[in-house]
Amino acid sequence: MKSKGKSKENSALSNALTVVLIRGNGTPRSFRLAVPELQRSIFTLGLSFLVLLALGVSSIGFYFYQRKHLLLDQLPRITVAVPTIAPTISSAPPANADEQSKELAGLHEELAKINTQLDQRQPLPTDNNSKVFLQFLSARNVAVPDNEALVKIQNAQPSRVGNDIQLSFELHNIDSEQKQVRGYIVALAKSSDFLFVYPSGAFSPKENIILNFAKGETFAISRFRAAQAIFKNVPTGTAPINYQILLFSWEGKLLGSLYLEGKT
Repeated sequence: MKSKGKSKENSALSNALTVVLIRGNGTPRSFRLAVPELQRSIFTLGLSFLVLLALGVSSIGFYFYQRKHLLLDQLPRITVAVPTIAPTISSAPPANADEQSKELAGLHEELAKINTQLDQRQPLPTDNNSKVFLQFLSARNVAVPDNEALVKIQNAQPSRVGNDIQLSFELHNIDSEQKQVRGYIVALAKSSDFLFVYPSGAFSPKENIILNFAKGETFAISRFRAAQAIFKNVPTGTAPINYQILLFSWEGKLLGSLYLEGKT
């Protein structure tokens, strides 16, 4: 019986933690703490700290969430109304198309007059004593050097349609930077018996030049453009018809030229 009592006492001592406090020269004091109870207390304190920490983080997050929505509700709301435009399709030409055409024709005529003044062209005299020199082009129609040429004429092909001749060709922009080139197109159909010009108003019968470039067809090309010159009521015969296509800049410089021998 004594051995059993001692074994219980020893097991109780092994599950207990003895703490000895010594204060100065006083009598030491000892406390005995049960290890299982101490472990449970530490676990409970740690769990309580984690719970409190989670509650604190949740409260802070909820506070900032409410504050964000409160600020968004206080901001003024802006609404933009986009008008809807119903597409309208009209096959009729605009009412001012004729006026625009007349205005454009007037501008071409004014430009031709300005070119006449710049070139100091003189009207053809009616007497036989005048010494006005008759030239085909104006003095300003100098050719651009080949290394400065920006447009090339290619694939010229004439074809007869009834009494008319259609001369189709292509304009290619050969500028390395692909800058847009603007100017005038003038085409000639000639044989040993006649000379035709396109456009028909490019001849200058009252000036000391035969061909006025400013009355040619305007063009603007960035890369490629198909073009066509039409010669009206060209007579048929045995003489071959040859063609000449001329490109002029706004200032009158000759940008390109193509001569084509034909059988039409």
